Amino acid sequence: MNIFVATSPFQYICANEARAAYNTKNNILFLVKQNREPGISQLNKIFCSEDWDHVIWVERHQRTLNVPKAIKDAIKINNGSSNFDSFFYAEYNAWRTKLIRRNMTFSREVYFDDGTTTVFEYEQYIRDEKVFYRPRFLQDLLIRLQGLTPIGKMGHFKNFEIFSIFELLDPIHPSKKNHFLALKEKYGNTKVFNKDAPAGFLGHGAVGGKNGKCIETYLEEVTQFMQHVDNKILYFPHRTELPEVADSLKKMPNIQYHNSTLPLEVELLDKDIKLSALYGTYSNAQYSISVLYPDVPVFNIIPSGKGINETRQESYTVIHKLFEKIAIPNVQM
Repeated sequence: MNIFVATSPFQYICANEARAAYNTKNNILFLVKQNREPGISQLNKIFCSEDWDHVIWVERHQRTLNVPKAIKDAIKINNGSSNFDSFFYAEYNAWRTKLIRRNMTFSREVYFDDGTTTVFEYEQYIRDEKVFYRPRFLQDLLIRLQGLTPIGKMGHFKNFEIFSIFELLDPIHPSKKNHFLALKEKYGNTKVFNKDAPAGFLGHGAVGGKNGKCIETYLEEVTQFMQHVDNKILYFPHRTELPEVADSLKKMPNIQYHNSTLPLEVELLDKDIKLSALYGTYSNAQYSISVLYPDVPVFNIIPSGKGINETRQESYTVIHKLFEKIAIPNVQM
């Protein structure tokens, strides 16, 4: 049997692509519930229970209780055995991932995409195969009381490979390209480009939040961007966008604010949306749209650096090299 873990709508799309690409049988999906809109409705719309042999819904809160419960449920499904074939997951350095690894045995691990975080995580943790060690006395004690083993120190799994849409920079591990074949089979290869259509703009994540840009700076940059584009702008908010950011953007002239009900990769097909171009700042959707719809011109906006903390700037530096590799043109603001 195989274990898949997905904690977001995009991760679910990639998990399903991995299931189809690797043609696995007897699949158990750990599906972590979304805790806010639009993540809840997006996941509900794309999730198909018929694609999985077993689905274990995992509550996002109280992970020290809910993740062990999911692990024990999966072992029970597997006739009491903790030995499984493959482990498919997106968050390499997550506590949830490591606890599953510690308490289940796998013959293979497959790491799939969690947006552009994949690129940053590969360079930060995977390339050098760093040891994971994050002791938590109370958490570890609670894990033991539930009959499981705490993570402790955990090294890199040797039979490890990558399933990704990204052309990683000189990867040292085996990799397989995600071409979104399952998605294309379901929706077909619809053309999205139309030179007279609006230009798409991808909203930033975490604006006004931890490690994110301040709201005032972000709104200034959107206003500045509008002066460089002749077409109307179809604005796609990030699913973490705060209400005060949305309210300000909706008042701006020449912006059509589009509340997506699906991840953008699917939204464009499902709603038959046409675009003359797509702009964003180091966004996963820029890359995935360039893979799914190569007819749409995709541009990367280089941020001014104002209002960006050191962690976010470091991730931009890593991802910038990747975008250069697939020749997404840069627009300097």
